Amino acid sequence: MTTQDKASRVDEIKTATRVRKLTSTQMRYLTALYVIIRNGGMADDELVATSLLSDMMQEPNSNTSRMIERLREQDMIQHVPYQGVRLTLEGEAKAIIQLRKRRIIHAFLMTVMGFAWHEIHDEACRIEYATDDIVLQRMLVMAGNPSHDPFGEPIDVYANAKNDTPLTTVPVGAKYSISRITVRKSDRLQYLDVLGLRPSMPFELLNKAPFDGPLQIKMGREYRILGYDLARVIWVS
Repeated sequence: MTTQDKASRVDEIKTATRVRKLTSTQMRYLTALYVIIRNGGMADDELVATSLLSDMMQEPNSNTSRMIERLREQDMIQHVPYQGVRLTLEGEAKAIIQLRKRRIIHAFLMTVMGFAWHEIHDEACRIEYATDDIVLQRMLVMAGNPSHDPFGEPIDVYANAKNDTPLTTVPVGAKYSISRITVRKSDRLQYLDVLGLRPSMPFELLNKAPFDGPLQIKMGREYRILGYDLARVIWVS
């Protein structure tokens, strides 16, 4: 998507301003769907399989199906039976607003309040729905007006979308820098922290085993072996 296309899309999204009150769970589904679309490099009109959304939310398919129906009734998503779902412009607008709020809270909790890296996401999800714009702006200022949250995600969600890719997809023998981490599970974040793998960390990719095997990287004088499932949540540029 070109810069001009992105600007046009932002303008379209800004027109989707109808006021609809959604529950915190509905907002979580919308943001999860948006993240799947963006991390997957999907076009805005592509459909996301409902099973993929269930996996992202860690919910049974039956729960996801009920939520999809509610969001469809609210005109937040479009649902094509047996094919998948996509966000409407209004659904995308609400997801972007909520993600910006979440990322500001991420930065505030870690920078100002001293929460550990692996603690901030769950805390942010608990308080984001009740945080108004005035408090949010104060949080942003107190956190130092960061351009990205501690996971490397841009605060300006759409306009500053990164040109990066998962570590599992890049060629061996080159040097990279970690741009962002897409996992939010506490145990994985703690393990990444132990390995010293955080956004902006430079490294060299030395080897990738075939058939989704482990990867070997070099950070300064130290070497790390990463399993495939862990490596694919590390995005690099």
